[in-house]
Amino acid sequence: MADALEIKPFDPNWSVEFEAERVRLEATLGKVALRIDHNGSTAVPGLAAKPIIDIQVSVRKLKPSVVYSGPLESAGYVHLPHPDDSFAPFFYRPAVGPHTHHVHVVEAGGEEERKTLAFRDYLREHAEIARKYEALKRELAARYSSSDLSNHQAYADAKSEFVAAVTRQAIAEGYPQDPTILPVDDPSRPDNWWSNVKREAPTAFRLGGFFGAGWPFALLFIASRFASGSQIELTGPKNWADQILGCGMILSMSGLGLVLLGVAVFAGFQVGGYCAAALTIYLRSRQTH
Repeated sequence: MADALEIKPFDPNWSVEFEAERVRLEATLGKVALRIDHNGSTAVPGLAAKPIIDIQVSVRKLKPSVVYSGPLESAGYVHLPHPDDSFAPFFYRPAVGPHTHHVHVVEAGGEEERKTLAFRDYLREHAEIARKYEALKRELAARYSSSDLSNHQAYADAKSEFVAAVTRQAIAEGYPQDPTILPVDDPSRPDNWWSNVKREAPTAFRLGGFFGAGWPFALLFIASRFASGSQIELTGPKNWADQILGCGMILSMSGLGLVLLGVAVFAGFQVGGYCAAALTIYLRSRQTH
C-alpha cells in the first residue's frame, strides 16, 4: 500500500520532543494536570513507532471536561469525540494531519492511568515483548492507509488484544512500579491537601502539646505548599507530605516554645509581684522603726 501507516525506527529525539511539550502543557493546564507522562511506543527506548508523541495527562476528575478541554484547545489540540471519552478523552494536534502529538486525559489514580503506565514500563523492561509488539505493528501498518483517520483507529483496535494481554501480565507482576502513582483519595497526594491537613494536624497537635498549637502551624505549611506548588526541601525524604510532617513538628515545637515563653513571662510577673510586695513590706517596716 503506497500510503501505508509509517513505522519509523526509534528516534532519541522523541523524548526531547515530549519534554518540550510537557513544559508547554504544564504552563497551559497549570494545576489541572496532576501528572504528565510520556506513553506509547515513542516512550520505549529502541522501539520502532509511528512518529507521534503520545502523552497522558492525569487530572483529578474528568468532569467537567471544560477544565482541561478549554486549555488544550487553546494550545492547538482538537478533541475527537469517542466512546472512550468516559475514561480517556482523546485530543490531537495539529488539526490537519499528519498528527505530531496525541493527548489522552485520564483520572489520576484511576484504572486507565495505571494500565497505560504498566504497559509502557513493562515494554521498557522486557525487550523480547517489545520486539513482538514492533513486529505486530509493522504487520498491521502495512494494511492501513495513513490518509484516512478511521484507519488510525482500526490500526489501534487491531493491536488491542496484544496490548490488553501484556497489560494484564504487567499488572499481575506489580507494574507500574512508580510509587508516586497513588489513588486519588490517598492523603499522600500533593493535590489532596485537605486529607493532608486532617492527617498531619493531629500529629502536630500532639507534638505541640498545648491547645492544638500544631494544627494551625501544620495547616499554614500545607496551604502554602499547595498554593506555591513548589517542593519544600528538607533533609528528609522527598515525599512532600512527609516533609510537611517534619515542618509541622518543627513549628509545633516552636509553638510550644512560644507558649512556654508566655508561661515564663506570666511567671515573671507573678514572681515580680511577690518581690515587689516583699520589698514594700520591708521598706514600711524600716519606716516604723
